[in-house]
Amino acid sequence: MNIGIVYPWRRAFIVFKRRGFLKMSTSKKQGSIMYKTMEWGTCLLLSGFLAGCSLPPLVDSTSDEEEELSMESFYIETDQAVYLVKESNSLLEITYTYINEGKQTFYLGSCLGYPSDVLEKLVDEKWVLAYTPTCPDVLRPPIKVVRGERYEATIQLTQSIWDPERPNASWQVNNIEGTYRIRELVYLEWDIEKFDEGTLSSEIIVSNAFDIRRAP
Repeated sequence: MNIGIVYPWRRAFIVFKRRGFLKMSTSKKQGSIMYKTMEWGTCLLLSGFLAGCSLPPLVDSTSDEEEELSMESFYIETDQAVYLVKESNSLLEITYTYINEGKQTFYLGSCLGYPSDVLEKLVDEKWVLAYTPTCPDVLRPPIKVVRGERYEATIQLTQSIWDPERPNASWQVNNIEGTYRIRELVYLEWDIEKFDEGTLSSEIIVSNAFDIRRAP
């Protein structure tokens, strides 16, 4: 044990004595009194020093407002700006990615293991529902996108879905051509009881806008 650190008054007493500040002829009683005086003085000095120090906090002092979770760092991005319907009976695939750059895990609605997102179309400067998947079991279980990760998905549209001559319950607009976006209800937490009660924290996010056109 380092006596100069743990008991600094003893070290000071020895130094004083060696340097002649305390005469060798000092009586045992006088030396004891002086030793105690130095001990108490050193304690008071150290106590005052420690009381005046400001130690760094053990936890981050970031305000609650700064720590507040936000959906701004979670977004949807399509792989193309324009998708072409090339010929009849061809499959139109819209591939997109969920990107999580936030501080927590987000949960997506799941339809048999696939995202339960919908397509919206811009009609007369308003976004209207264009396509929604038919699913008997939504959100059991959800798709989890943890912080720093991406999740890729694809919407597959066959002509039987969007052909106006063959009505389909999933398709809500007439002309396939136009400007679209993907919309998804994203949950900031997941608890099956809260889901059944309708009390889960959630927000709607949308992708970038993109066009669907018929190939020339």
